[in-house]
Amino acid sequence: MGFGYINRDRLERLEGWRIQKELGKDAYFFEVGSQNHEGIEGVIGSMEYLTQLTKDAEANGLVLDEALFGSIRPSRRNITGAMHFVHLYEQQLTNHFLAKLTEAEGVILYGKNAAHADERLPVFSFNIEGIETDILGHALNDAGIEARTGNYLAINLMK
Repeated sequence: MGFGYINRDRLERLEGWRIQKELGKDAYFFEVGSQNHEGIEGVIGSMEYLTQLTKDAEANGLVLDEALFGSIRPSRRNITGAMHFVHLYEQQLTNHFLAKLTEAEGVILYGKNAAHADERLPVFSFNIEGIETDILGHALNDAGIEARTGNYLAINLMK
C-alpha cells in the first residue's frame, strides 16, 4: 500500500499511465485498476493501533513532551506519540539486554555497546565462546527469544 502527496499544480502537469486525461482532476488519476481495499483497511487499522498505543501509554502515566507534540493535530499527535513511546520502550529493552549481556562470560557483542545504546536499534549480533551458533539460536528460540543464525545470504561478509 502506498500513497502520495503532491501539490495540485504539479499534479496537473503529470501524465497518468494508461488512464484517460479527463480523469486528471481526480485523485484516482494514477490508479490503474481497482483500489487496494485490503491495503487501505490495513493502513487504517495501523493508524488505529498506533492511536491506541498512545492512549494506553498515557493511561499508564507516560507523558508526551508538549513542547514537541502539543502543536500538532490530535490524529498526528497520537501516531507520532506512539512512535515516541515505542522508541522509549525499545531503548529500555536495549539497555536491559546490553546490561544482562555484559554480565555473561564469554559473550562477544558486535556493534555498539551499552555506552552507545542510544545509537543502536534493539537488534543484536553476538556469539558466546564455546557454543555453536545454531545450538545457541535453538536454545534462545526454545526460551521464547526470537533468534536467527546463519550467514543471512552474506557469505563473503560473514567469512
